[in-house]
Amino acid sequence: MESTERWSRVFALSRSPLSQDLLSFLTEEQRSRIQHVSIDLSGSAEQIAQALRKSHVSAEYVFYYAYIAPKTDKSAMDPSTVGDLVESNVSPFEAFLNALPIAGIKPKRILLQTGGKNYGMHIGRVRTPLVESDPQPRHLSPNFYYKQEDLLRSFCEANPQTSWNMIRPAGVVGSTEYGSMNTFLTFGLYAATQAHKGLAI
Repeated sequence: MESTERWSRVFALSRSPLSQDLLSFLTEEQRSRIQHVSIDLSGSAEQIAQALRKSHVSAEYVFYYAYIAPKTDKSAMDPSTVGDLVESNVSPFEAFLNALPIAGIKPKRILLQTGGKNYGMHIGRVRTPLVESDPQPRHLSPNFYYKQEDLLRSFCEANPQTSWNMIRPAGVVGSTEYGSMNTFLTFGLYAATQAHKGLAI
């Protein structure tokens, strides 16, 4: 958002628009460059493409950060939820990728954000520090990140004008106000811990 000459228009795709409280962290000029597009990733590729066309979305660079929590009471870090995570997150990404050519969108690059589960840290001990060149433990457990990566690689092979890359932060902090991965929850936990220990923040 800082580079006005590079990011003249940012299409923010989500079910609901960003709240005024979240937008208040941006300058008026930054807010003027954001165009929200209501997208339901649980829909078909055709439905997603229709929403993209309706809002006249064009994109040279696509940043895919979507994560859909599985419908379970268990933690997403619980190894028994792997099937739920695959079911919740692979089909929406596939539908989104398939929607791009239907909508006439030919990005130069697609960036896929994954996370710590890429290294298998949710199913056991891992080598630290985590580095992106570490091999993926695909043989240990199904993982929706691996399936998403395979889909993205296949998409770019079929659409050679588009390149791709992944980022794998060990911890992912979201931008929703009420989600468990919200930035302020992390800051709040840190502040509470420091206060409990009698230390400065």
